[in-house]
Amino acid sequence: MKRYISVGNKSRRCLGLLFAVSALCVAGASHVFAEATTTRTKDLEAGGVRAIIGPPGGLRIEVDGILFSQGCSLYVVRPGWRGRFYGYEDDWRRLVNAEFNRRADGTVFAEFKLQASNGGFEGVQTIEIKSDRTLRLSVDALLTTNEAAIIEHKLGGIEPGWIVGRSYECAGPDSAKTTGLIPSYPLYKELDRSKVASGFSSMRINSRMGAVDITTTGSGPISLVDYRLNPFADGQKYFWFGVLETPIKTREHFRYEVAIKFPPPKPPSLAETITTSGLEENPQALKPEVVPDRIIPTPKKLTWRNRDFELTSQTVVMVETAKQEVRSAAEQIAREVAADVMRECVLKLEIAASAQSAPAGAIVLRLLDSKTSPGKPNLEEEYRLVVGRTITLESKTIAGLRAAAKTLRQLYRPREGRIFVRGCEIHDFPSLPMRGAHFFSGKDARELQTRMVRDILGALKLNTLVYQCDYIKWDAQPEIHHAKFGMNKDDARAVNDEALRQGIEVIPLINTFGHSEWLLANPANRELADNPMAPYAYDPSNPKVYEICGRIYREAVALFQPRSVHIGHDEITIADFPHRDVNKRAGATNLIVNDVLHWHKFLADMGIRTMIWGDLFLGPNEANGDNLAPSDSEAALRRSRLPKDIFICDWHYGSVAPEKFKSLRVFNDDGFDAAACTWFVPENILNFTRAAGIEYERGSNNQTAGKNAKGKTLGLIQTTWAGYSFDSGSFASNPDQYMAYVLAAEAAWTGGIPNDVNKLPFDYRREFSRLWNRRLLPSAGASGWMCNLAAAANFGLGDIAHGEWLGFESGENMSSFPAGECVLDRYAFKIAGSPGNAKAVLLSAQFNPEGQWPRKVTIPIGAKARALVFAVAATFAAPSADLPIAHAVVVCKDGTKSQIAWRIGSNVLALEDTREGTEAPTLWKTGDEGRMPIAVHGYTWPNPSPDKIIEKIEFASTDQGSGLIIFGITGIK
Repeated sequence: MKRYISVGNKSRRCLGLLFAVSALCVAGASHVFAEATTTRTKDLEAGGVRAIIGPPGGLRIEVDGILFSQGCSLYVVRPGWRGRFYGYEDDWRRLVNAEFNRRADGTVFAEFKLQASNGGFEGVQTIEIKSDRTLRLSVDALLTTNEAAIIEHKLGGIEPGWIVGRSYECAGPDSAKTTGLIPSYPLYKELDRSKVASGFSSMRINSRMGAVDITTTGSGPISLVDYRLNPFADGQKYFWFGVLETPIKTREHFRYEVAIKFPPPKPPSLAETITTSGLEENPQALKPEVVPDRIIPTPKKLTWRNRDFELTSQTVVMVETAKQEVRSAAEQIAREVAADVMRECVLKLEIAASAQSAPAGAIVLRLLDSKTSPGKPNLEEEYRLVVGRTITLESKTIAGLRAAAKTLRQLYRPREGRIFVRGCEIHDFPSLPMRGAHFFSGKDARELQTRMVRDILGALKLNTLVYQCDYIKWDAQPEIHHAKFGMNKDDARAVNDEALRQGIEVIPLINTFGHSEWLLANPANRELADNPMAPYAYDPSNPKVYEICGRIYREAVALFQPRSVHIGHDEITIADFPHRDVNKRAGATNLIVNDVLHWHKFLADMGIRTMIWGDLFLGPNEANGDNLAPSDSEAALRRSRLPKDIFICDWHYGSVAPEKFKSLRVFNDDGFDAAACTWFVPENILNFTRAAGIEYERGSNNQTAGKNAKGKTLGLIQTTWAGYSFDSGSFASNPDQYMAYVLAAEAAWTGGIPNDVNKLPFDYRREFSRLWNRRLLPSAGASGWMCNLAAAANFGLGDIAHGEWLGFESGENMSSFPAGECVLDRYAFKIAGSPGNAKAVLLSAQFNPEGQWPRKVTIPIGAKARALVFAVAATFAAPSADLPIAHAVVVCKDGTKSQIAWRIGSNVLALEDTREGTEAPTLWKTGDEGRMPIAVHGYTWPNPSPDKIIEKIEFASTDQGSGLIIFGITGIK
């Protein structure tokens, strides 16, 4: 359901969740195609330049071991991206049949034949590396169909550290020359405004590694695009390089070639620093957390009071209800309230046996004996919460009482050794009844996923989880267990159990028909594919697929005990489908509808509702993109043949105005319930949710019954397309996608009001970081020590040598960074240097300025700490899932050691990256208009041995392109 994306107009983003573990596909993604199991990576290397060809990432170019670019995609599609003739992922044979060779002069090369499995396109691609450090990429393409087509070829995503802030010179085909600076920081999301250069015949970039010379020839105009802000870069920072969508004529060869000559290698850095340092005690090394007066999601009505309620060991929690049939459920929520207080405030509260035994000043959970409003399912979660002389949570339903308890969790305020609850009066209810997230199961991810369900989804009142679990290790098909993605059933059961505790309904999603790589990639099942040479959609004429998938569905139902099951069914027709003759004769519409009807009956016989994606049931004029029916009439025919109790998940990832999202009404008017399914771009979440809120209100006011009954838009599902396993690697590599859950929770509760992210009362990324990391350190503050790094500090943050700072020819620097003892966020640090020229420790890295920068730095400590807080940054953006840029080893006096791997995007972010990290909140950032924004992030390392004396911390660079800067280290006692 994540698109393969043209970098062109964002409305043309249809065609595929065809990620790229598949060789030569889009970088940073992780799907499994046939070649992932049949083809190993192959290398070409000459003169220190290396091309790594194959999964993952497709094409990775390294120079002297430093990543230059990665990721490659080639698409030949119909105009408007409404159908594909060719994509790398359709042609796994190109690697198997590739020719790899070496010439007498030392040149190495590989030649790939490109062939569409269903005809219509063919070609040859060559990769060549010469001993003089020249890389040559060429394509000879031939369209053999008579239909109109365009070609788009991403040759790679260039790493920013090579080129940002550096000068360049271009010459066009007419030899006209232009000069400029590669932008230090991104300014635009739009493609046309973010082009650095296009259609040039030669380009010289004065990179940090030396002059990089690029020459181009042929029909395909080459472009360099600053893609760092593009919403479809998946949060990765790179410069898109290749042929933007260009018309290709039928039966005429379309040829182009790019040659890149790299500079000579840089000399290595050999320096090592072993230094002395001093520790300065600080009674408030960790400042008390200042919790602003706000609730997330924002309540409908909230009044703050001047008087707070103090929690003590005498406070009790009690339940009042005349509804004896739900008393046990209410008492469970009371126990959860007490558990929250213990977890958040380290204070044990007793549960009162009855109202008569409860003293004044209790926490009262009152279940009212009245009915909710008919036709308004969102009011099932209506509640009131009053914090005065007592704390009262009241609702007509268990769901409302649970929502009130989750709001109470946000009101605790530690102060001067005492615990208070912020005085307030709240009347609240959600605008939308369904508020959900979608993410994948994941190998060895039980703790991560249960934490996400508890601390983010549950805490923010989401009530639905669409749990994509294709890759669970199903007993019914042990031969398809996936080594990288496969999740144990016990781990999945634990996630389901935590969701139930949080009042979250789990809807398992197992793709059938399209996106069936999970089933078909294994060679044993290849013949079950409609096209065994491109195993994507299964063969609906083969009854065996229904036997296998039926067993897996039954197993999933036994595991999750769901009310609904999501069967997928998106994007079936994007590639070569139907392929087999028997399926061609049946036609796509009959195949799709009949398959849905099969699984609908299968699930209905077990009393389970069917959910599907909606793109195949929308025509060209019925939605703003992501509409894959060939015509409006065909879409209407498909919808007319479906049972009306099928729930439609209507996904659209554009950032258009709310009124442009018209497909929800199309489904509702045809009698289907639906939900708006968003991705992580803020404008998409807010605008599409606003559209959902409008449609929900319209449906609630429309009570038409019988055969003319309308469906309803019931809410929002926030989708996650960050690889096919939600594990620690996915979490570290795609922070924006997971942080978007906070924004989605706010939008769904408020109905998308306001639908402008800049008007929200909070920074949703920062709030995610706060919620995710809040239990690492006490909210009341703590004493500790600050490490004086003056003896090791080697890099002046305000210095501009020869008009450059870290190689920025535009003169960027950090002269405004504080020096001496200072507080950054909640942490006290001792920063070396003087005002206007603070100093930090810079480890060696290939993109560093000239000079001897240490590969190793040892910082003596000699003190205990329950946690270490580091103020750090990476010099430049780099792939977050790539190698660590450095390691730190914490050595205790007894010889025990713990290692910290500094990974960009996880516990350290680039200087230019002002976003919040999932584990790295922002400590300091600039805001000078017209200058590159610069940020320093913090990372809290919980010490597994807090009672041991830390003798020293040993830092070691891995000599990647980007390097580690250490601004300060503070120990929390």
